[in-house]
Amino acid sequence: MLIKNEWPILEYDTSQQAVLAPDHEQLDLKLPKLAVFAFLSSQIEAYAAKHQAKRVAEFVSATKTYPIFVIERAGQQICLVQAAIQNVE
Repeated sequence: MLIKNEWPILEYDTSQQAVLAPDHEQLDLKLPKLAVFAFLSSQIEAYAAKHQAKRVAEFVSATKTYPIFVIERAGQQICLVQAAIQNVE
């Protein structure tokens, strides 16, 4: 239930269900605790191919679809994905 207030910034919703939740896409996905976020998609793709990375999922933004890779290095799984860049002015 939306609790109204004279000042809209003080309004709040008592609902326990978020509009956007971490699991809103309902992916059955367990990612490694370690992750590398890099900027150049061409380098990420090349590194993923060279090291036999597994493409496990993707996330969609307003600008593009970002693949999510998992690689194994030194016996440890690592998530590899392109960092989404936002222009802040």
